[in-house]
Amino acid sequence: METDLDDDPVTSISPIDHLRAETELLINLFHDKCDYIGLGQRLPGVLRALHAMANSNDREEALRLTVRATHMALLTLRSIGRPAETWLAAERCRRAAEQLEDPVLLTIAGHDRAYAAFACGTYARGATLAANHLAEAGNHLDSLGGYEAYGQLLLTTAYGYIAVGRSEDSEELIREAERVAKLTGETGLRSRTGELVVPLHFGPTNVKFWRISAYADGEQEHRAVRLALETTPDAIQSMNWKGGFYQDLGKAMARVGRSSDSLMMLLSAERIAPLRTRSSPIVRETARSLAEHGKFSDRRRILALCERLGLSVE
Repeated sequence: METDLDDDPVTSISPIDHLRAETELLINLFHDKCDYIGLGQRLPGVLRALHAMANSNDREEALRLTVRATHMALLTLRSIGRPAETWLAAERCRRAAEQLEDPVLLTIAGHDRAYAAFACGTYARGATLAANHLAEAGNHLDSLGGYEAYGQLLLTTAYGYIAVGRSEDSEELIREAERVAKLTGETGLRSRTGELVVPLHFGPTNVKFWRISAYADGEQEHRAVRLALETTPDAIQSMNWKGGFYQDLGKAMARVGRSSDSLMMLLSAERIAPLRTRSSPIVRETARSLAEHGKFSDRRRILALCERLGLSVE
């Protein structure tokens, strides 16, 4: 609320090197540590300091770091179930990208707005927001991070299309994302040229993760399970994304009647990304289903998981 670029800063300027290091730490806390508590403690100070820096001689650098920091804020807020604040983070990201007039960062901001719309349950709106950026994103593939941003936007648009029943359009976009992923390979914090960008972790494995999630949400659970068993999640660098993979697989396995396997996947997700897992509506729904229909031999572990999730079951 205190970082509107039209408003005066509420804090003093910090050294730009310090803010670079702090922004990198935010990325590490999310993707490597899955530490939302640590993120929550540091994000407000970083966002305020970048807002102050955006009114200085280091304005361009501050705005680039703001895109990264607000992107991390969006992912964190969405992960803990705060949709309205997720949308606000996306708007802050968009404003910084617009002031920079950077086409790749505008693509990332478009992705973030769509992602935030999904968090609010407005899938048609999210699909439209993402699709509106696709053509322009495809014109800047050779810019720093251009392929990664375009590939991720393809997946985001495809996810929205599945949600609104446009499965054929979605499949076409996912195939295009697979083609782009072959060009980028697995990426993490860096682009295919080795330079630092907003961490999207786009690549062949990420495309599979999105397919699995889409299949699990789109009542194609058997396809989700088959694809997941052919996927190597360790190929992706983000522990947080790997936690999401096991959540989606756990959901799909529960729906095809593999309750013991589903429990193992949820426990794997919890071990890798405990805060994300315990905040996830998907995990809560799946755990409740296991409590009702799971095997008696798994009962003790199911009830223990439900207790950690804050679920009351009999």
